Amino acid sequence: MGVAVSRRMLVVALLAGMVLTGCGSPAESGHLPATVAPSAPACAETGNVQLGRSGLGLPAAWFHTTGGRLQVTATAIVPDAQLNPKTAVTEVSIGTDGAGPQPGPQAGSVANARWQLPAQENLPAALELPAGKYWLTTSNGAEVRLALCQAGTIEAVSAPG
Repeated sequence: MGVAVSRRMLVVALLAGMVLTGCGSPAESGHLPATVAPSAPACAETGNVQLGRSGLGLPAAWFHTTGGRLQVTATAIVPDAQLNPKTAVTEVSIGTDGAGPQPGPQAGSVANARWQLPAQENLPAALELPAGKYWLTTSNGAEVRLALCQAGTIEAVSAPG
């Protein structure tokens, strides 16, 4: 019973935090909302790309897509001793700025990310992106794999340009 109550309290605390910090509209927050579905079943992949390891201090991964629903899967995550030493979690940041990711005010944060989503080891998270060229980085150097969930293309590209 104690575990069930603790989980409920955690969910309530997380929801309250979202309300208090203002999940707001994209115009208010400066970030477009990411649709995170870490417990969703894997989509029927129509294409995928392994982007390799990226993180602040490491080169960003760049990719191009025709857009739509993408599935993001992070692997080789090093558990963060400060955030959660028992669970391998990373923050995946995606942006469109040709300069690539810029360090934010907090360790592991990205100032110019348009989309951010948490990812647990080997648990896919879903994200809707319009067609375009993007950079991707993680908060702790995880490896990332992207997959399209509908017809289209997704490919790794070396750098901006």
